[in-house]
Amino acid sequence: MKRLPACALLALLALSCRTVPARLAEAPKTREATVESITRLIDSDRPFEALQDISTLSRSSTSAAPAEIGSLSEQAESKVKDQFSAAVKGSDYERAYELFSSFRLLHPGAFPGWTKAQLLLDVANEYRAKSMLIPSLLVFGEALRAGAQARSVVTTYGDLAVSEMDRIVLRQIVDYMTAEKLPIPPSYTELLNRKLTPADMLSGVVTVWVNRGIKLENGVGFPDTVIGSGFFVDKEGYLITNYHVIQSVVDPSYSGYTKLSIRLSTDQNTVIPAKVVGYDRVFDIALLKVSVTPRYIFSFNDIEDFQPGQRIYAIGSPGGLENTITAGIISASGRQIQQVGDTLQIDVPVNPGNSGGPLVDDASQLVGVVFAGIEQFQGINFAIPGHWVTMLVPALYRGGEVRHPWLGMEVTEAQGGLEVTYVLPDSPAARAGLREGDVIESIDGERFTKVRDAQEAILRLSTDSLVKLQWERGTESVVGIIAAGARPFVPLNEALRRDTRDNVIVALFGMDLALAKTTFWGSEYRVTNVYPGSIADETGLSAGDSIVINKWIVNRAKEAAMLEFNLLGAKAGFSRGGVEIDADLRVSDFI
Repeated sequence: MKRLPACALLALLALSCRTVPARLAEAPKTREATVESITRLIDSDRPFEALQDISTLSRSSTSAAPAEIGSLSEQAESKVKDQFSAAVKGSDYERAYELFSSFRLLHPGAFPGWTKAQLLLDVANEYRAKSMLIPSLLVFGEALRAGAQARSVVTTYGDLAVSEMDRIVLRQIVDYMTAEKLPIPPSYTELLNRKLTPADMLSGVVTVWVNRGIKLENGVGFPDTVIGSGFFVDKEGYLITNYHVIQSVVDPSYSGYTKLSIRLSTDQNTVIPAKVVGYDRVFDIALLKVSVTPRYIFSFNDIEDFQPGQRIYAIGSPGGLENTITAGIISASGRQIQQVGDTLQIDVPVNPGNSGGPLVDDASQLVGVVFAGIEQFQGINFAIPGHWVTMLVPALYRGGEVRHPWLGMEVTEAQGGLEVTYVLPDSPAARAGLREGDVIESIDGERFTKVRDAQEAILRLSTDSLVKLQWERGTESVVGIIAAGARPFVPLNEALRRDTRDNVIVALFGMDLALAKTTFWGSEYRVTNVYPGSIADETGLSAGDSIVINKWIVNRAKEAAMLEFNLLGAKAGFSRGGVEIDADLRVSDFI
């Protein structure tokens, strides 16, 4: 069970105690109540949730008769088909593709005449009609990979790729045209063969300024300014930066003055107003828009193969010093620093102000977005791999906060698959009947042994998708349907609100507890299981240990938790004193 690095909670004096209410035991629903609930979901245009509950009902001890299950399934499936037809009729191909992708897992022939490639092509055309030009190019490239027949529009997208300086998609287009024996315009090969220089890339990088007025400290006022970097990704003036750079602009809890602007590397004396289009708190990414036609545009790509020692360059404005390029190497890849996905550890000189700037390789390809250092790791720097950002682009262009799909459970890497260590009450996984100890064998027919890979597969879905799950419970293999939901920003905040302390401890610290006895001095627990690599494991705890919990403290503002307990028995030695373990609420094992 891999963990985010624990916060330095010993230095936090503002921790506040929290008592978590016990999870109320719900009486099992009767068959009649379950059927009535499913019918309401169908009538309220929520057929995916209905199909999930039908799947759960069919496996329960109070299962309805096969004829009744079949009738409910038919009604829910008919509703899905109606929604698909309505989406196509309304030219909402994005929604049609979501329905098609989910439902064909259950019924591959449910939408005769439609293919994945054709729908992706329709989505690309829909985005292009809405002037979402970069998303349209990215989806068009995906359509080509899926085998779309695109002869009639390939030059339209080729010209767009040239206009947007998108070498990645343009290469796919040229390969397609070559295979189809179509003439390739000279402008295509000219762009692909153009030698890029650092000066080219510098002209596509900006300094992001957030003016938060005057800050008073000890009666003295001084400018409160946040400085970051950003880079253009669209000729219409769209650019990428970090969410934390522009957080005060969109954070509803911030009530002070804030003004967002940028400065071009080619014109550092002109302040250009900017607005936030979309943002993602989980991945620390934001999309801004300015009224500027950039001289250089960075292209998104799906590079995932990063090698330690690989040469890279960070471009940005450390301390507000524009036009700065620093060189270094990738130190490591696959670091689980954020809640989802993985992170590049980079040995490149970056400082405050570099956040949000591009990270490029020797071939001038965008490989990541710098988000500078982390407080617990002074001198160690990180970047978000570019392929994660590429995945977010359409959602960022749609505007507002990006919402991610999830199933609602924490897992750890185990033999045979991913073992479920915690299920959030009332989550999709809970409604589908998943339990702690189940081992996920496959997701949508694909086996996963890495949490990061399972997260990526789920993140490529929408928040209203069907997921076909197969899991092992003891000697039994179970197949069920889950309707994905919207992921909370910090899942454990929801767990603390909905669940008991004793249940949440396993998600935070990686150990299962069983109440042994209650005395005047407190409750004694027996450790029944410790997950390898967890905080409990690193502390030296093991199954069979006995503990008495003294303190349970949660600080939501710091997103941190602390558990203090007495370790009993021979392992406690002569001290029999308190042991304190700390955890970050932003654990990285939820899917």
